[in-house]
Amino acid sequence: MRVHPSTGLTGVVSVPGDKSVTHRALLLGAIAEGRTLIRNPGHGEDNRTTARVLREMGVEVTIDAEPGAEWSVMGRGPGALRPPTRSLDCGNSGTTVRLLAGLLAGCGVPATLVGDESLMERPMARVADPLMDLGHDVRATGPRGRLPLVVGSSRPVPEPDEGEEGLPPLRVLLRTASAQVKSAVLLACLQRPGLVEIVEPAPSRDHTERMLRAMGRRVTSSSHYLTPGGTGEPDQAPRVALHPGGALRGRTLDVPGDLSSAAFVLAAGLLRGEDVVVRGVGVNPTRTGFLDAIERMGARVAWSDRSVGEGGEPVATLSVSASRLRAIHIEEGDVPRVIDELPLLAVLCAAADGESSLAGAAELRVKESDRIETTSSLVKALGADIETSAGGWRIRGLGEAKFAAFDLDVSADHRLALSAGVAALAAAGPCVLEGHSILEVSFPEWMTTMRALGARIEEDS
Repeated sequence: MRVHPSTGLTGVVSVPGDKSVTHRALLLGAIAEGRTLIRNPGHGEDNRTTARVLREMGVEVTIDAEPGAEWSVMGRGPGALRPPTRSLDCGNSGTTVRLLAGLLAGCGVPATLVGDESLMERPMARVADPLMDLGHDVRATGPRGRLPLVVGSSRPVPEPDEGEEGLPPLRVLLRTASAQVKSAVLLACLQRPGLVEIVEPAPSRDHTERMLRAMGRRVTSSSHYLTPGGTGEPDQAPRVALHPGGALRGRTLDVPGDLSSAAFVLAAGLLRGEDVVVRGVGVNPTRTGFLDAIERMGARVAWSDRSVGEGGEPVATLSVSASRLRAIHIEEGDVPRVIDELPLLAVLCAAADGESSLAGAAELRVKESDRIETTSSLVKALGADIETSAGGWRIRGLGEAKFAAFDLDVSADHRLALSAGVAALAAAGPCVLEGHSILEVSFPEWMTTMRALGARIEEDS
């Protein structure tokens, strides 16, 4: 893919449905009673992987290849999931494998979960250990707590004659703020009588909690999840309570536009835009760390058309234009709300005035690639100075100077590919990105979307 320098980007566009929300709609729809209609689903490779593994367990999932088309899941309750006849291949999707581990453990469905070469190297003890602590038989059997993840059929659920009144509340303390781990625990506990309280060190994404409420379960959360950028309730850690209840009910769920995809469009607007508008973007407050960050850097983000979709996710139209950016310092407490956008923020920091820093983001080293090192390679290719550490970096921005033109292999990571694509729009000359097919993982329409705004991008024949 060859990306040419661009200026004056302008137009109104939309982005694919949120990948995280789509995963959860598929998984919860599979164990609900009745049909779940998913409107505006994410249709990248990761979401299709979740649909495929559910089909391998007997779930009726109907998907449409057309972008924006509705998908549906016919749920027949948690007892209808069939043990798979072979290992479930979760491809490159960490969300699929971690959430599925919790779902299968809670339903008592034995399975072995594997993935592609990249996923097989990612840590799984972080989800297996909390599930084991709950009494489930979930083991990361690969070297150093990696895949394969083996889920046994045993379930630590009290017998019905024990009753619920005498059950003490179950309190789960999570070591890290991770929406994937929190969601896996929630899914594992759906069949458990009695109250379950989950406490995490910082508020992580709450898509699972919102969807569970929409589908009929009572879930309460502390105020940290409403204002995650603030202090929340004084002297209290963020916590979520899952109350005992009946079956989930299939229903219509609206998937908002993925803010993690919209971020790449908005960032292009900040570097080379005249008036860039993205419609229908999910603005769940546990996800808007990127918007907070760019505003701290001097960007003006206009919000309009706010609403809440079926399923409880807030949406809005967001617009930006080219802005002079200043340096930013991102601390450990900020990281959970901006984890997916950190490579992109590094590109913006490379264009900013002054020295920016990131700390407390060691999680980046165990993503699809070591995102600290791959991001460092990109920033250096742009001509900016970067120093890395175990959990972050320091970047000296170029200010008004243009990025250097560069050629880069981006096949290792879709976030790296998208970040490089944005940077190329602001380079001094054409840039070549090898392995751009990785965009299929999360934002297949990136080239089409950017062309609609006036960018010149050529795809290899």
